[in-house]
Amino acid sequence: MELVLYDTEHFETLHTFIRLLEGGERRLHVLVLPAMRKQLEALGVKEEHGLRFYELPPYNKQHAAAVERLAKKVGATLLLLGTVSFRHYAFARVARRMRGCKVILCVHDVKDAFCPLRGSGLRGLVRQWGQKQLVSSVAAFAVLLPAMKAHILHKEYTSKPIYVVPGRLFDEAAYVPAPTGMQLVVPGSIDRSRRDYEPIRRLLQRVERAGGPYLEVTIIGSSVQQPDFSDFPPGLRVVSEAFVHAATYAKALKEASMVWAPLPERFSSAGRRDELYGTTKASGTFFDAVSAGRPLLLPAHIEVPEGVRGCTLTYGDDDELYYLLLALAENEGAQASLRQLALAAARHFTVENLRVTLVPQMLQRR
Repeated sequence: MELVLYDTEHFETLHTFIRLLEGGERRLHVLVLPAMRKQLEALGVKEEHGLRFYELPPYNKQHAAAVERLAKKVGATLLLLGTVSFRHYAFARVARRMRGCKVILCVHDVKDAFCPLRGSGLRGLVRQWGQKQLVSSVAAFAVLLPAMKAHILHKEYTSKPIYVVPGRLFDEAAYVPAPTGMQLVVPGSIDRSRRDYEPIRRLLQRVERAGGPYLEVTIIGSSVQQPDFSDFPPGLRVVSEAFVHAATYAKALKEASMVWAPLPERFSSAGRRDELYGTTKASGTFFDAVSAGRPLLLPAHIEVPEGVRGCTLTYGDDDELYYLLLALAENEGAQASLRQLALAAARHFTVENLRVTLVPQMLQRR
């Protein structure tokens, strides 16, 4: 069975698809740019029997044709479009022409995919039309959260199959028990449109005024420009590069006792509808917690992901955040219970557990 996987942006999600689909009589043909191949190789993906890398052309306008050529050349029965953020109509045409091949589109932003705004000018109109053509042309969809699927069904955006595929998996063989104490990590791209860093500043200021650092916070992630946190109080460590190596990233997660996702309620991007974190859009931080088997800390305005509700703490304001963490720091029994709940939740996200149900559904002929 020949499977073609394409992506240009979300290498960790693509890695999950590779882990789920590899093995058996399936042969994976992974079509990516050189930079993403390096990211996948850093996560342990190797070109060997059953998996082969192909290099995408350098120009976006050439991608759809390259995908179609490869899928037809290998006789693909499944084509996974991991991310389509440009040339939507060209990919829609590919999906319609792939006879005998099931095309699955991974949706990262529900509102933008199913009810896109019309941008300005002719280009905006063409983009909106292309997006509508794409969702009508594929056979099925993949999303990262059950809440995203529920929202799509509630709004009746589509009657096609929708598969829930987490952004990352849990590997118990690589699990390291969480340390005692309060070491918080804020992972993910360092971007003020995707993270609200001010609660971190205010928390550390309050800890400093109280006279003792009972907690430490590490911010780790890629950033195009070197971020400036120089005016933050003591207790903050920042690890930022253009690309943070997978081993460095994993080490920071393993050294943390809890993963903190200080997300804004909405994700806004020019020319697109606002997305709601936890409802119409996922955050990679959710799955960072899962991959490390760590509890999750979220602001109360974010819907807690279904699979980690038992090991997620939420806070409504600065006072609640401060006293919640202070109480936890002083209660080692509560810390131990939270660690066990996080490990139990993560075990539902192993490749073995998910492969049993997801893969037969995805490979089912349309």
